[in-house]
Amino acid sequence: MPKKLNDLSGMPRMQAAFSGWKKSVSLVKVTDSIDADGFNAPIETVFNFRGSVQPMSAEQLQLKDQGLRSFPWLMVHVQVNDTRPIYKELNTKDIVLYLGKRYVVKEKLDYSINNYIEYHIMEAAQNG
Repeated sequence: MPKKLNDLSGMPRMQAAFSGWKKSVSLVKVTDSIDADGFNAPIETVFNFRGSVQPMSAEQLQLKDQGLRSFPWLMVHVQVNDTRPIYKELNTKDIVLYLGKRYVVKEKLDYSINNYIEYHIMEAAQNG
């Protein structure tokens, strides 16, 4: 019988662990738009999904650019087979709102072989 790809990869099986971490999470993607009068009219798209959000560890922050380490960073884990695929619509440089604060998506890591996508988001310099 042929082996599954993740059996051959040497990667740990994350599905069981990830299942215990998942909760309902809501992110709002903010896209700049201009209305008919030429004014800024941002479009907010709400994404409700199953996943987890956690602060980045001090060790992980050391891998970030020195000028960015002082900002709050979060890791967002999104289940790939969620009904509304946020991972298809959220990319680096996008602006998101989480718990009332603005964040910039700095990294998108594809771990779809283990059924999740990981985002590294950094709090925007101006929250207002």
